[in-house]
Amino acid sequence: MGDFSRKVRMGIDVGGTYTKCIAIDNATHEIIGKNEVKTTHDAKEGVALGVVQSFKSCLTDCGIAPEEVVFVAHSTTQATLAFSISDIVIAHEIFHAVENEHEDEIWTRAYNRTLWRVGRFHYKSHIACLSEIGAMAFAKRLNNLTWCPFLLDALLIYGYSKQSASSLYKSMIHRGDAIN
Repeated sequence: MGDFSRKVRMGIDVGGTYTKCIAIDNATHEIIGKNEVKTTHDAKEGVALGVVQSFKSCLTDCGIAPEEVVFVAHSTTQATLAFSISDIVIAHEIFHAVENEHEDEIWTRAYNRTLWRVGRFHYKSHIACLSEIGAMAFAKRLNNLTWCPFLLDALLIYGYSKQSASSLYKSMIHRGDAIN
């Protein structure tokens, strides 16, 4: 057995195109090796094959003994990029298009409230927020999201007002809107 006094930390990231591995000396935090392979989307083993290939190649190419590895971190941008904002927006607008076409049948448009009444005169209106709630729920379901797309509103507002976006986000988290 050799002297394995060096301790190495390994990090592996599965990206859309490449799976990358990096080796860092645990004591000095110096990068001592790196490697990348094409992400193995179509392999029978899935992207796990690329993770193993990248890890083994980094060990071999950089002269790192498996016994020297004291820590392995794995991350992926794949889950983050599994949804597209445009897919969410399109689903949202599809709901509105169907809603407009079937105005009398869909509850979000058919439900009216009397806003005021004076004698025999009255004014009824649908509740606009019902339409938005329905569109967000439709977009969430169609895109199999585990979070509410209403969170995107906070991101969109951020460009105009950081304080308003932060306030909206905190309000959503407090009410549980972000995850429901």
